[in-house]
Amino acid sequence: IVPLIRPESRMRMQTSCKVQLLIEAPAGTVYIYQDDGTSNDWSAGDFIETEISVAPSPEQIVITFQKSGRYPAVTKEFEIRLRGKQIAPLCVLLNGDPLPLYLNQRDYQACIEGAFFNMASRCVNLRFQQPAGDFQIVADYSVQNLIDM
Repeated sequence: IVPLIRPESRMRMQTSCKVQLLIEAPAGTVYIYQDDGTSNDWSAGDFIETEISVAPSPEQIVITFQKSGRYPAVTKEFEIRLRGKQIAPLCVLLNGDPLPLYLNQRDYQACIEGAFFNMASRCVNLRFQQPAGDFQIVADYSVQNLIDM
């Protein structure tokens, strides 16, 4: 799990409303820490820490976001490049609700929430508004064939 941010943006992170992540499929956990960036209020507990865990299986990749702390979330939008399987997922769920799957990259770039499988990079691009509280993303790769039907 790699946060993607331009070097010149690091000094202004407290005003950033978008988090961009590159996530590989192996199991792992990373923490994103946020506070106001200007005071020492973090020492009194005014911060938010988001634990991001990836749990892959043969049929799906589950990404869990768990928040702790009492600072209000600065992040409003997530953009994730998920690299895990060589095929497009059948569906991508955000807290159990399907995200729209776009076949055209221009349509995906114009959307507020959705998913797009980039065949050149073999990544699933996800974009969504941050839900309140903890949340989970499931990329479902289960294959349905004629024998299963």
